[in-house]
Parts: sequence; structure tokens; C-alpha cells
Amino acid sequence: MNTTIKQFFRKYLYSNILVLLIFLIANLIFFFSIILIIKNTSEEEVFPITEFVDNINVDKKQKITVNSKSTNILKEKNSWAMILDDSGTVIWEEYMPENLPRSYTSSDIARFSRWYLEDFPVLIQTLPSGLLVIGLPKQSIGKYNYFLDTNTMKILIYSVGIFIVMNFLLMFTLSGWNTRKIEKAIKPILTGINSLSKGQYVLLPKKGELGTINEELNTASQYIGKKEEARKDWISGISHDIRTPLTIMLGYAGEIEKNSNLPTETRAKAEIICIQGDKLRKLISDLNLTSKLEYSMQPLNIKKINPVELIRLVISDFLNNDINMKHKINMVVENNLNELSIQGDLTLLSRMLNNLVQNSIDHNPNGCNIVVKASTTKNYLQYIVTDDGIGLSEKQLNMLNTGLTFEGKSKSNDGIPHGIGLKLVKQITHAHKGDVSYKNNVPNGLVVTVSLPIKHVQD
Repeated sequence: MNTTIKQFFRKYLYSNILVLLIFLIANLIFFFSIILIIKNTSEEEVFPITEFVDNINVDKKQKITVNSKSTNILKEKNSWAMILDDSGTVIWEEYMPENLPRSYTSSDIARFSRWYLEDFPVLIQTLPSGLLVIGLPKQSIGKYNYFLDTNTMKILIYSVGIFIVMNFLLMFTLSGWNTRKIEKAIKPILTGINSLSKGQYVLLPKKGELGTINEELNTASQYIGKKEEARKDWISGISHDIRTPLTIMLGYAGEIEKNSNLPTETRAKAEIICIQGDKLRKLISDLNLTSKLEYSMQPLNIKKINPVELIRLVISDFLNNDINMKHKINMVVENNLNELSIQGDLTLLSRMLNNLVQNSIDHNPNGCNIVVKASTTKNYLQYIVTDDGIGLSEKQLNMLNTGLTFEGKSKSNDGIPHGIGLKLVKQITHAHKGDVSYKNNVPNGLVVTVSLPIKHVQD
């Protein structure tokens, strides 16, 4: 669970950082793109000087003419134009104000190229025939002249780099802080949900930003707890109420079965009552036991058990109870197991193997051969119960191996044999930190393997 929570918040942190990085990179790209666009298009947007220059013609006699297209541009922009020769004299003009001089010194040209010409902002373009000056309407644009020394430029570049690094550090810090804040609020909720999924009681603090959700989980936990308590009490009550009349019924049936003065048919019917009554008594016992295991109310009486003796004990119980001749039970044991002992609950492990053998008997009424085997692998002690009966379909095996809860009639709607017995097998195995698996026998039948971790095996 802790690993899942860490993965969740690590993924959230990484996604948060990724989003911030994308945001920062997108902003930088946008910022520099705007600068480039402004740089490349600002002059053209103010006045299409390139188009204007393309329409200026100079003949062999150095006479300058401008077609109507350039004249129209000047009209549209409410601007004027002049061309100065190398001496600063105006050699061509169009819409030039009368009050402006027609000759300029080098200092005049240098001054208005940087600033203004009589309050007119101007654009300068060098031509083969002279210097083109475009005069724009007053107060239409602002002209500024900046300069930086080399050291200041270096400081500016370093400052920009430091600014970017500081932004990254701030971004990571804020992301980490935000993630920890969310983790602090969500972790109890995830822990509570995980506990509820395992049937454990949940009591979360009602404070915090997500206190309402915590309170709802507490309410759900209490509701589930009450339902489970009611179910447990119901099972216990029903089992207790059935046990007494069942004992009386079996007692009378046993007397009838043993009474040689009664007709054979009557004694046979009494025998059937005894057999079915024993099944019902075992079912009640299994029902109580599975309920106790489910609610961790059954303490394990751990002791050393010889795995071979355990198999012999289970098989002898069946043989002593006059098992049907159609069913034959054999045991196979590895030689080294005689010197080993497992740590477990003898009563529960016996019930587990008993239920597996009984399952093979119940679901193969026409008879089958049953083999109970004990063996060891590198990490596990295995009890393997095999029969050569009808077996199961792949769908049924998959459902059994995925931990289906077996409740209800002797067979489910899908034809899967089930009941308290197989559920109890799984619970007892898990109580001993083991696992159970099902597969088909070859050519037919069923193989059930119960694996107990090697840590439960001692020399």
C-alpha cells in the first residue's frame, strides 16, 4: 500500500513539474517570438519602406522618379519623403513640408537619424542615389536610442541566466510543497480505502481540507462493520439453533438404523438420514469456521506437525468412515519428508486436506482415483490432491484461480463446483501464509496444489 501511495504522488509530482516546464518553455518561446516578430515587422507596419524603395527609379542622368504607387503610399500614411545627396542637399522630395530646410549638414543628418527632424519622426534608408528620408506624422511613433557597454551586457546575460535558474528552483520548490500538501490530505483517504477493501475498520481524522471525505469513509466503515457483525451473529445464531435439533435427529436415526427388529427398508432410510445429517453437521462446522477465519476470530494453534502423518490422518478418517468403493485414495510422499516437520495448526490443515479429498468425492459420483501427495520445492512445501474424475473447464479453472467466493448451491450458474469447503481451503491456506491453485489433470481430472512457504518448514 505504501508503495502504491508513493507511486501515486511521485507520478503527480512529475506531471506537475512537466506541466510547469511546458508552461515555462511555452512562455519563453512566446516571449522571444514576439520580440522577433516586432523586430522584423515593426518598421514595415509603420511604413512599407521596402515596397516604397522598390518603386524608386534612377535614370542614367541620375534623375530620380517615383511612380504613383509610392505616391499613394505617402498619401495613405500621411507622410512625406526626400532624398539627400552626399553633400546633404535635397535632390528629390514628395509632400515635404515647406518649412523644412532643403540642405543639411552631417551633424544635422546624424541628429535627426537618431531622434526627430523638426518633431517629425523619420525613417532612414541608404540608396545608391543618396539617403532616403521618410517623414512620418508627428507623434505617430516614439524613437529611443539605447546603448550598453560590454560589462553591462554581460551582467544582463548572467542575470537572465540566474533568473531562469531561480525560476526553475522556485518551480520545483512550489511543486514539491504542493505535492506534500496534497499527499498529507489524500494519504489517509487512500489508506482508509485500502483498509476498507481488506475488511478492516477505518477511523480517519475529521480535520483538514478533505475532512468531509474522511468522515464519509468513517461512516462507510461503520456501516460495513455493522453489516458484517450482523452477518456473523446471524451465522452463529443459525448454527447454534440447528445444532440441537440436528443432534436429536441423528440420535433417533442412528437408533433406527441399528435396530435389527425393523424392516430393512426402514433401516436403509435411517442410514440415508444419518449420512445426510453428518453432511449437514459438517457444513455447519465449516460455516462457523470460515466465519471465524474471515473475521480473524480463530486463533491458530501453531505446533510442529509431521507432513506425512497429516496425510495419513486425513486418509484414515475417510477409510474408517467406510468410503464408497468407487473412490480409491492413495498417498505419495517424498522420502525426505519423513524427517521434516511443519509449523501449523493441525486441526485446520487436516480440515483443509479433508475438504479437498471430499470435493473430489462429491463431484465424481461415478467414482475416481484420488492421490494425496506431499513434496518440497526450493521455497515451498506442497500438498497436491489429484483425481482422474471429470475435471473442470478452462473458464471454471480461471474463476477458481482468481479467488472467486464460493457460496450458494452445490454448483453455480456457470457449473462451477463450490461451497463452504473450497472457500475454507483458501482461508486456511492463507492463514498459513500459503497459496492454492487449480489445474486440470492429464488426460482428465483435477489437480489442486496447496503451497506453504518454506519458512514454515523446520528440520
